[in-house]
Amino acid sequence: MSYPISQNPAGPTLVAFAGLIAAITAGYAYLTPLTGVNDTAGPLLVIAAGLALIAGGLLLRAVSGRGVRMTLRVLVLLALVGTCFAGLLLHQ
Repeated sequence: MSYPISQNPAGPTLVAFAGLIAAITAGYAYLTPLTGVNDTAGPLLVIAAGLALIAGGLLLRAVSGRGVRMTLRVLVLLALVGTCFAGLLLHQ
């Protein structure tokens, strides 16, 4: 089926999947001893941002209003930037 570019379900699904991967990876780093970041706030921030990405991706699939979609896209973009920044800080 052909979708308009603004309503393609593959994009929000990919965002939700990326959030799931980020949350699982950060959860592993938080819970595993000798990772260097266990029991610190950094992985918790990445887990929270990953969960926000999952929620944002699922919400993007569900809403249909143009204004709501644009607002969610901006929030998802901010969550992606925050997740990348927190991941960079974990490796420093």
